[in-house]
Amino acid sequence: IARLKITARAGIPAGATTTDGKSIPEYAAYNEFGTSRIPARPFLRTTMNEHQTEWCEVLAGALKGEIQHDNAKKAMGLVGEVMKAHIQQTIQKGSFAPNSPKTIANKRAKGTREPDHPLIDTGQMLGSIISEVKG
Repeated sequence: IARLKITARAGIPAGATTTDGKSIPEYAAYNEFGTSRIPARPFLRTTMNEHQTEWCEVLAGALKGEIQHDNAKKAMGLVGEVMKAHIQQTIQKGSFAPNSPKTIANKRAKGTREPDHPLIDTGQMLGSIISEVKG
């Protein structure tokens, strides 16, 4: 696959914005690495650390017979979709620093369904996660 230069990736695409025009990658980076006001909630790094072996197993299982461009690209597409699902699961079920009482109050005032849940407010970041294959 390396010889064929086929890659799969999953995450938040550059340029993704919320319905009110805010940068989703910027918001995600603030949460992934933390800021002076936001504790780090590393959903991408956690996902990779917990699932990279599984992604390799998915790839190995998807490749049958001689590795050609078409079957390698299809296999990498499957890996990308699994990666995407794992990132979304980590956001939904991960164990992260809790929201501050102020954040919970703000989310509650906006009508957020789960104001205590870190990383999910409107669901736009969760919904912006994609997978893609290149090569």
